[in-house]
Amino acid sequence: MFGFKCFLSESGNPDFPPLSPEEFHTAMRVVAELDSVMLVHAESARVLAGCPQPAGGDYADFLRSRPDAAEEDAVGIVLDTVADTGARAHIVHVSSARVLPLIAKAKRAGLAVTAETCPHYLTFAAEDVAHGDTVFAACPPIRAADNRERLWAALADRTLDMVVSDHSPCAPELKDLDGGDFGRAFGGISSLQIALPALWTQARAAGFGLVDVCRWMAQAPAELAGLTDRGEIAPGHRADFCVFDPDTRWVVHGDELLHRHPLTPYDGSTLAGVVRQMWREGRAVGADSRGELLSAARGVPA
Repeated sequence: MFGFKCFLSESGNPDFPPLSPEEFHTAMRVVAELDSVMLVHAESARVLAGCPQPAGGDYADFLRSRPDAAEEDAVGIVLDTVADTGARAHIVHVSSARVLPLIAKAKRAGLAVTAETCPHYLTFAAEDVAHGDTVFAACPPIRAADNRERLWAALADRTLDMVVSDHSPCAPELKDLDGGDFGRAFGGISSLQIALPALWTQARAAGFGLVDVCRWMAQAPAELAGLTDRGEIAPGHRADFCVFDPDTRWVVHGDELLHRHPLTPYDGSTLAGVVRQMWREGRAVGADSRGELLSAARGVPA
């Protein structure tokens, strides 16, 4: 199945300019014709245009530069367009709990919309980000602790469908670590290798089980991508899975991660859960656990 990605605000990459609401509507008509899905970075350019530009090391200033209203307006644009065109939309990396009632209402109305959040929004809180600690810079931003708890509640009631890493690594110099200026720091969290234990650590503490985590990180993403032969352990499926030790605790050391740029806000955190073995198509794989490219035409390994 083909899928598309767009931004409703500046992406930080000139090769991926934002769509205006009108351009987004036009694109969604095409998505509907193709019976595909549009993944949307839902922050509104018109709201952000009226916000103060971030500068300096105060994280509260960074939050004011990307307020909840930017997500609310963008999600409203997405839902109105889905209702008008009948196209499917998936809202990526939801950080603001204020959009949750909008998404829940749209789902009750039968609109073709799904949504996700990320481990860092479920782990960290704005109040705990130290002055100038730009390793926490992300767009949309990490918000307050009470907001975080509402995201967990939305996973429980299935307003949010899944949890994805939104792995966004960058060279350390792009994070302005020496200057500590959130206005200059690249916005992104590096977490791919530790996303599963990071989520499991918080999920278990919140009363969820491994079945929930598997639904959020495997089953629901596979369904979104149209990969009907994977995402769960069941007869006839590919037998792609990991052997996971849920109880072993370990400390994250960024310099030991296998990411090309292993800078991460999880550095020094104690997490629970270790992947002991990886299986692909019913066969154990070794240290090289890289995946496979898929054919866009058939959804099978290229």
